[in-house]
Amino acid sequence: MPQIRLAYVSRRAPHLTDDAIVDDIVLPAMAKNRRLEITGCLWFDQRRFLQVLEGPAESVEGVFASIVADSRHTDVDLIRRAPDEQRSFARWAMKPVRAGEGDPIGAMVASLSPESIPPRRRRPREAPTPPTPGALTRIVRLLAASAG
Repeated sequence: MPQIRLAYVSRRAPHLTDDAIVDDIVLPAMAKNRRLEITGCLWFDQRRFLQVLEGPAESVEGVFASIVADSRHTDVDLIRRAPDEQRSFARWAMKPVRAGEGDPIGAMVASLSPESIPPRRRRPREAPTPPTPGALTRIVRLLAASAG
C-alpha cells in the first residue's frame, strides 16, 4: 500500500486548553493511529496547530477527513500531501510538541498560514502559499528532534 506524508496548519479554537489538546486529542489519536499504522506529530501554540501524518494513504486520508470535521479548530490549510516512504516520526503514533519560548517552528508556521485569513473557514483548502519541500523538510526535522 502506498505511503504518504500529509501536513496541514489550522487555527486552534480559543477555548481549547493545552491539557485538553493532550488529553482529548493526542492520547486518543495515539491509540487510533497505532491501529491504522499512522505516525506523526502535532505541534501547537496558543493560536495554531501544525500536524504531520505519515502512513498508508487510505488511513491517512481517512484520519485527515475526520480532523477537518473537528470543531476544535478551523481554517485548515493543507500544506503538503505527497508519497513518502521514509517516516520521520516512526517512533511516535502521535508526538505532541508544545511551542516554547523562542520556538523557531512558530515563525515557520506563521509564514505558512498568515493570520490575515478570516476565521471560521470550515472547509480545507490548499495553502495559499504552499511551502517548498525544503521548508517543510526543515520543519519536520525540527519537530522530530524536539523533546516530546
